[in-house]
Amino acid sequence: MKRILFGSKALGDTIAWIPYVEEYRKINNIDITVGCEFYDLLIDSYPQIKFISRSQMLEIGFDLEIGFNWIVKDGIKTANLDIHPVDFRTIPIQKLASDLLGIDFKEIQPNIKPNRSKPSIEGDYVCISVQSTLQCKYWNNPTGWQEVVDFLNSEGLKVVLIDQYRSFGCAKNNIWNYPPNNVIDKSSLSLDLWSRINDLAYAKFFIGLGSGLSWLSWAVGTHVMMISGFSKPFCEFKSNITRIHNNNVCNGCYNDESLSFNNNDWLWCPKFKGTENAFECTKSITAKQVIDNIKSYLSNKT
Repeated sequence: MKRILFGSKALGDTIAWIPYVEEYRKINNIDITVGCEFYDLLIDSYPQIKFISRSQMLEIGFDLEIGFNWIVKDGIKTANLDIHPVDFRTIPIQKLASDLLGIDFKEIQPNIKPNRSKPSIEGDYVCISVQSTLQCKYWNNPTGWQEVVDFLNSEGLKVVLIDQYRSFGCAKNNIWNYPPNNVIDKSSLSLDLWSRINDLAYAKFFIGLGSGLSWLSWAVGTHVMMISGFSKPFCEFKSNITRIHNNNVCNGCYNDESLSFNNNDWLWCPKFKGTENAFECTKSITAKQVIDNIKSYLSNKT
């Protein structure tokens, strides 16, 4: 028996790492207990693994922790190289799990199955997620989302908003992010993740950011269009994804090991904070770029 704790509480990290625990179990032919968040999403897909909550695992103890192991000082985060000899910001998120488990890395798509046999929304639709946890993770083009939604509507595609919060931001900085108009608004704290899984499973595709809902969409097998500049394309998954990224401006600050990450600063932009170039990584991504990628994807599907 081996007890493995997931050190991160994030949805995306949990989904990213679980297939490597399964691979480790099969290679070593041993019983494994995993302590993690969101384990109710994983039980049916990984029946040979025993799941418990993180709090339970912390009480009984664990043999191995899969986590980022930041060193935090004065709110500034840097990697703890004593735990993992390679700065985890320079490798794919999934490779952290394979490295810590001591198995060869190859991208493995997680597996989460919907619990409904048919969609709850009539007609063709697309899911979107516009909210995140820091401003640098957003698509900071002020008209981008609305232009994309208007295009999708003109093509006869409904647009379903599946964020947890309809509006989100930072009260301290008086910055708030709002969704586009003309969407089916299913953003709600009262809706559980199974509702979002079912909506994703029957969507034509998903448009989102470098966030947990993008990983969730990938896990249910729905194509992801990811708009992101905060991280480099190598950081997330590479299959069944259209990555919309501008490498011609400042980008990938999260994966730059020379920078200190401060997730307590909503406006964290380590090179251009407070200037007109702040968040240029996504501000510079146009709606036309996203729409052209949508057109390309749809044309290849027909």
